Amino acid sequence: MPHNLLHNFLLFNMPRNSPAIKILSLWLGLLIFFFSPDVVKAEFLDRLELLDHLRQGHYQQLEQILIHQERLYQSKKIPEEHVEATYFAFANSAADLEEKLNEWVQQPSRSGTAQLARGMYYWNIGWKTRGGEYAAETPNERFREMKPYFSLAWQDLLMATRQKPQSGIPHAFLMSIAMSLGDKKGVNQYTQTGLDADPRSFVVRWKHLWSLTPWWSGLSIENSIEAIQTFLKNETIPRLKNNATLKPLLGFPDFVRAEMYRRNDKREKAIPYYEATLSHGRYYYYTLRLGQNLYFLDQDNEALKVLTAALKERPQVAEVYDYRARALESLDRPNEALAEQARAIALDSLEPGNLRRYAWRLKRQHRLEEAERTLRQALTFGSHDHIVVGNLGNLYLEDFNDPTRALPYLKKAVLLKPQNSWYLLNYGWALSKINDCQGVEALQNYQFQCKLDNSCTSENLGWAKRTSQRLIWKCGCWREHPSLKLLGRLIKWLPNL
Repeated sequence: MPHNLLHNFLLFNMPRNSPAIKILSLWLGLLIFFFSPDVVKAEFLDRLELLDHLRQGHYQQLEQILIHQERLYQSKKIPEEHVEATYFAFANSAADLEEKLNEWVQQPSRSGTAQLARGMYYWNIGWKTRGGEYAAETPNERFREMKPYFSLAWQDLLMATRQKPQSGIPHAFLMSIAMSLGDKKGVNQYTQTGLDADPRSFVVRWKHLWSLTPWWSGLSIENSIEAIQTFLKNETIPRLKNNATLKPLLGFPDFVRAEMYRRNDKREKAIPYYEATLSHGRYYYYTLRLGQNLYFLDQDNEALKVLTAALKERPQVAEVYDYRARALESLDRPNEALAEQARAIALDSLEPGNLRRYAWRLKRQHRLEEAERTLRQALTFGSHDHIVVGNLGNLYLEDFNDPTRALPYLKKAVLLKPQNSWYLLNYGWALSKINDCQGVEALQNYQFQCKLDNSCTSENLGWAKRTSQRLIWKCGCWREHPSLKLLGRLIKWLPNL
């Protein structure tokens, strides 16, 4: 039977109310629903595909994709999180992206799309330069290095607020920069302008809630939670009836309690609060934090399940892949761990923490040259990261048996973290290999630090003591002893009396 005859038979020769017509109509309706362009676009976009478009100079196509995402949100077909995740593709530290982003900004467009994308790039680089330590542990030098990138991000984000008058996203990231610089007035300003631009915005509210946490606001936990609950009461709860995507924000007070327990190393007590956050609505960041906490409690199988759920809630999050890699490594699945870490790096190519953990996994598989290249890449934004520097020094010392190449990195690791006994031991070991008398001081400092924190094995302590004695008596380092130097000066001085 010809196809058109079959088509005519099915659609026109059946009674109008027949069950077959009802079933066929339902089936066609489902097909139209699932394959309509808007619904297909409602999925999270592939961040690596977006970067591929950027690298190939497909600027007009990128404009169309991103503007379409924004229109879908404005017509309430997708949540704002999808739009934020799309722009977050450009929060990637890969070295080749800046030139392409600059070219994109120069294209004849007034949409602000390229400015917002480049603003996200510079925003991310600013945080990379600052590092991930708490503010009290971050040297002023790193804050100074951070500010030029934040200044560039600020200019782009400010332009995006003017060209995207209905978007709260650029306001939210301006707020993030103000928060990092301790500018509370700026935080409040961009909260207000963000909500004026988009009263439905989840991300503006999320960033503002972060500014009220004890570790950013300086408030006590009680006052912080009170401020959070006041903001939720005034700016979130009244809108829940017409905007269900805001419901996860109601879990933020429990999130703060969980984070405070985590920061005080009381992870068991944090678990119920992390779980309570999810009772208000699934949000990937709450799920991620729960998974991280389970990992640190050595509940690796459960952590892996939770982190897998986080990836379903928001795909292609570098931090989720990183912790999945850690859990897989603990479960003795090294090849899977390596693959997950590679995915994390693809999403933020020069993130020092991801690179050093990838290098460690390469080292475990005896791929030493690859591990070295990876750690040297990590130095781009990790030259002040004592773990990156210490790991590179240890790789040269222990695996390449090259103390001369190891020494500058081990010395810097000691300067960055002088109370770390492992760095002192490796530094002393490298110096002893070339019979350098500075090894005596390093190994004595190691022994002193071991007594302070009781963190060293008796085997390492014994080796450090024997090696320092060897350097003193067999390598002539006794001549470098301060008391002997003083005696030498005295002997030279006596004939002048």
